[in-house]
Amino acid sequence: MGSEDLKIETSDERRTLQIVLWLNILIAIGFFVTGWFGDSNALLANGLDNSSDAIVYGLSLLALTRSQIWKRNAARLSGGMLLVFAVGVAGDAIRRYFEGSEPLGLIMLAMAAIAGVVNLICLWPVSYTHLTLPTTPYV
Repeated sequence: MGSEDLKIETSDERRTLQIVLWLNILIAIGFFVTGWFGDSNALLANGLDNSSDAIVYGLSLLALTRSQIWKRNAARLSGGMLLVFAVGVAGDAIRRYFEGSEPLGLIMLAMAAIAGVVNLICLWPVSYTHLTLPTTPYV
């Protein structure tokens, strides 16, 4: 991802990225809590996905004023964390296969609705500032 992909030229754009970062942190915590209590691997995986998004946004904010080497290492760290998360989710799925589990559908539906609202909230300031959010820390 080149520096042209993430242009934060105004304080409004930086603030938007910070808002999206915090919303992703909060929704990830919500996914983890409801995934744990609802015995849902899908909610836990969504929590990991939102965590990785939050980490990418945080690293992108930090990378704005750092050297190219720092940015490259941040991108590698982000990719490595995604691999670790994937292995963890696969391991939990295998554990659930052998131990059995019965996810609570109502908790999953409620969390899906909350996540939909949070994603719409994230979309509003992003569309207002015309900010392109990174999928990996910008390098």
